[in-house]
Amino acid sequence: MTTTFDVMNPATSTVLEKVPDAGPAEARAAIDRSVAAFASWKAKTAFERGDVLRRWRDAMLKNEDALARMMSQEMGKPVTEAKGEVRYAAGFVDWFAEEGKRAYGDIVPSHAADKRLVGGETVYYYPQLPWGYASYAARMSPDGKLIALEQRLTDANIKKVKPEVTRGSEVLDLLGPPYEPMKQARTNSEIWTYPMRIAGFPTPKWFLVTVGPDGVVTEAYLIDDPNWDRRDSGAFPG
Repeated sequence: MTTTFDVMNPATSTVLEKVPDAGPAEARAAIDRSVAAFASWKAKTAFERGDVLRRWRDAMLKNEDALARMMSQEMGKPVTEAKGEVRYAAGFVDWFAEEGKRAYGDIVPSHAADKRLVGGETVYYYPQLPWGYASYAARMSPDGKLIALEQRLTDANIKKVKPEVTRGSEVLDLLGPPYEPMKQARTNSEIWTYPMRIAGFPTPKWFLVTVGPDGVVTEAYLIDDPNWDRRDSGAFPG
């Protein structure tokens, strides 16, 4: 690459450095190298990746004076404040080095109702409720590749929901997000609704789950009659 641009000191207008002026071709080459490097990076254990990150953190702190001066010359930030920025950034690197060893497959709260983050995977749910033959989940790996396409809103998965045993988080893993979560103020519980249509049957089916304040399922009902009143029926069998 021969094209460069100048990094100027805003106080003196002197040239601090010449850096590459990358374009689309260089961006594509960088992406290709990153994809190639990721294969070996993801094969390392969390402890090995943490060691690499900590060496990066150590290098930042060892060179904090030079980095602080560089920041001050480039943008006019006071050197003392620039040193604080270096240490602050190194703290983030240190945090991720340690957190990588604690990736236990926990469910991370998502910002969107139609996807969940589970053990590093992103799970998208299709089709959007209320109606559809069934709910499908597309499991995506951290590098954006499709791992599997799974049918979730099925009779088999519904039968796995057991009152007083199954937790609400397990229901979300099995079936995905409910269509209409409703708050029951008197008992401080939530009622989750899962509408379904089964091929060959004109009557829609509904699966209702009540989750108590402790996060455990207290009731589970399968409704296949639009006139059905759950007060006159027993709990979902199975």
